[in-house]
Amino acid sequence: MYYYPRNLSQRPQIWHYSIPALLILSLLALLSVAALVRFGEALPAAVSGVLAVLLFRHEGRCPADFLRLCAVYLLFSRQTFSKDADGERNANE
Repeated sequence: MYYYPRNLSQRPQIWHYSIPALLILSLLALLSVAALVRFGEALPAAVSGVLAVLLFRHEGRCPADFLRLCAVYLLFSRQTFSKDADGERNANE
């Protein structure tokens, strides 16, 4: 079922997935089924399942966006630490 966005600035989606993400997930699912049948290897199916969870988009947000923002905050934001009069450390942003 195709959902046309209420807000025209949003991207169109199918079943809470953006259309390019759904195409990638369907190709990965086909490849993982082929690997499972041909080689008996379940790792591609697990990878495509994890990717499906990370690309699930609800109200314009997905877990992959959250993980990217966390990584940017932890790696590139300036974090300073200072000590109180008691000698305890406080984190200042």
